[in-house]
Amino acid sequence: MTTHDKSLIKRASRPGPPVAQTMASGEVRVFLSGLARLGYDAAMLLAAAGLQSTDLEDADARLPCTVFGAVVQAAQRERFTRNLAVRLAGETPIGAFPLLD
Repeated sequence: MTTHDKSLIKRASRPGPPVAQTMASGEVRVFLSGLARLGYDAAMLLAAAGLQSTDLEDADARLPCTVFGAVVQAAQRERFTRNLAVRLAGETPIGAFPLLD
């Protein structure tokens, strides 16, 4: 290896800036719909996550994954539900996640 090659390898192996994890707004919309069918107040859950319904209208929008955590936390504070994830999965319609279906 030459000196120039070593500097390229060193630069390429440096960690980059942290990347914020995101999820599609449509996924949040599906989960909110399921929570609403379970009797939760979807508008309150959105507000607790710092969102408005218009934030979910753009199908190509990406939201921080922390939004989903905030929605679930708010739902559990509103009314604790054991095995909420399983109940939510049961309320998720076929076709909501085509790749999984």
